[in-house]
Amino acid sequence: LGYQYSTGDFTVKTNLGGIFSLSSSDTFSALPVLTAKVDYHLFSHMRTSAYTSLLYDAKSQRPLLSLGAAVEGRLSTLSDQLRLSLSQSVEHLSHFDSASTYQYWGGHTIIATTEAEAVLTLRQEQDWRLGLSTLSLSYQFLSDYQRVRSFLSFRTENEVWYEPMGFYGRVEGWGRFAPDGKGNVPLFSFDGFRTAAATIKAQGHDLSVSTNSANHLVGLNLTVGWRPVSFSPSIGESLIFKNSSVAIYCDLLFGSIPSKANVSLGLELHTDISLLGIRTLPFTIYGGWDQAAAGFVWGLSFTLAL
Repeated sequence: LGYQYSTGDFTVKTNLGGIFSLSSSDTFSALPVLTAKVDYHLFSHMRTSAYTSLLYDAKSQRPLLSLGAAVEGRLSTLSDQLRLSLSQSVEHLSHFDSASTYQYWGGHTIIATTEAEAVLTLRQEQDWRLGLSTLSLSYQFLSDYQRVRSFLSFRTENEVWYEPMGFYGRVEGWGRFAPDGKGNVPLFSFDGFRTAAATIKAQGHDLSVSTNSANHLVGLNLTVGWRPVSFSPSIGESLIFKNSSVAIYCDLLFGSIPSKANVSLGLELHTDISLLGIRTLPFTIYGGWDQAAAGFVWGLSFTLAL
């Protein structure tokens, strides 16, 4: 269920939906989600936002509250093929069960991020095409309201595909560094490293504990896959499968002393399920070998907006 109201430079959005995830390293998680967001365009190239999300964690049977605000400035050039942006955001997450965690975050956490980003989208006619290319640099401030950490980060992503047959390759590189020299650099879910190792996933989330003296965490995510052209099967014309793909992934993570790579290698399937052409449900499932956990890692997830 969703509602949107716009007038002039002011927009209000609300949505009701759910997040479902299941993986080899965590118990089942189903979270009903209620979100609200307010956008206001100060100028033609600047936008401010305030947002909140209320989630219910079925695992701990406790609510989760997220509050955030952001300001972003954007500038497009090269005939709108290059977009430059500078943003400042702050987000608070509260888990109302001190004995439990959500994605290894417990209690009350605040993170502030200053980020500069460049996004290049070239208009191309040839069979081999360069997809979306991004580069971002950021400074992150992380606190549990008692202790404070700061990190410098970068992220880059490039994709190339062969249009006639739907073959594609994607490379994502990212890094996070601790200028205070205290190590214990955190791994976030959006970093994309697929692992069942709880020690790696929880690293740096509890600021009162130090488990790794390395002051860096660097990752490389490689994907080679096939997205069939004009492939949109349906079930009774009520369920339509779009943007389906199958891919081999290889995730590398460097973040220990002496420095050596943890490898996660496997297969990923993805499709967007369209419900009566009204709502789209992104569905992803993956499985493979996880060196860090010395075993099999797998997971599936989808998000539904009602």
